[in-house]
Amino acid sequence: MGSNKSFFVLILLFIGIFILTSSAARVCLAGEKSKEIEALYEAAKKEGELVLSVIALNADKLLKEFSKRYPGIKTVLIPRSAGKTTAKFRVETAAGRPPEFDVASVTGSTAPNIKPEEAARANWVDLGVRASMVLTSGTEFDHKFLYWYDMSYIPSYNTRLVKPGDLPNSWEDLLDKKWEGKIGVDPRGHGIRTRAYMTDEEECLEFAKKLAKIKPVYAKRSGSQLTKAVASGQVYIAFDDSLDNVMVMQSKGAPMEWVRSIKKITADHKWMWTPSKAAHPNAARLFMSWAISDEGAAVYEKLSNRSVLTKENNSKLARVLKENGIKVYSEDNFEVLRKNGRLAKDAAKIFGTYK
Repeated sequence: MGSNKSFFVLILLFIGIFILTSSAARVCLAGEKSKEIEALYEAAKKEGELVLSVIALNADKLLKEFSKRYPGIKTVLIPRSAGKTTAKFRVETAAGRPPEFDVASVTGSTAPNIKPEEAARANWVDLGVRASMVLTSGTEFDHKFLYWYDMSYIPSYNTRLVKPGDLPNSWEDLLDKKWEGKIGVDPRGHGIRTRAYMTDEEECLEFAKKLAKIKPVYAKRSGSQLTKAVASGQVYIAFDDSLDNVMVMQSKGAPMEWVRSIKKITADHKWMWTPSKAAHPNAARLFMSWAISDEGAAVYEKLSNRSVLTKENNSKLARVLKENGIKVYSEDNFEVLRKNGRLAKDAAKIFGTYK
């Protein structure tokens, strides 16, 4: 009995030592990361400024939150899309001028406008960024792009016009004649392009032909206009609405909801990057590491309903999709994304909306 008791005490002692050692290691690691961030912060304060070029929802408010977290750094917002930002970047680079921004967003379609050597690489994990938030999919931009948020595409509907019993249970149900003249579609073919994440090009174009036959209402050339068309009752249901836009309109009291009975949806990545010749490289790394951290991501999700859905994380929106049994399909391969960009144009030609 005595020997058993001694053995039990010894086991407890080993467990206690393991817990204390592990805790000490975590504290030590956190302290090391904290020191790196503090050193980066001091360097960023000496630079004195951060210039962000994005058109993302409430980016100005995100910068204000960053300034509260790290005072002493002036922030400037250039409200410009990823496409226009990279196009201007190409012009500046060709003219031998430094980039006018320190941090910008980039998408799969705009990334080809950036040469790999023009994007700065950093040891993001050492700065507290979770490894899953760093692009490492075997591309030339590995460790240069950070996942910022995902634009997820779902069918949305006007709750005053569509009864629960009429809701579709699959994407194919949206091709039913009952939606003729009542379904909204993005004229740029985005919904067909992202559909390729779940299927193949041939099926996507066939789907576009069938969709065109039920005479959809083509929204103005932006995703938010499609959301507004549903909210106003201009259309009953939307084929390829943006989930975060729907949630914004819901918060304003709009009579709309998103279809939860379709269990497969798609999402486009939005990454952050900084040029290798940025004027304020330390401020850029500080902002990016904060914005992508759990703290910064939670701040931005609260401001915009946008978060990363396709990588392991605990965002509010990711939990909602998981609770509803919804799987999100996306693509990291830039060659595939470029091909899908051409697919969108082919779909727009089928719709008769190509420009």
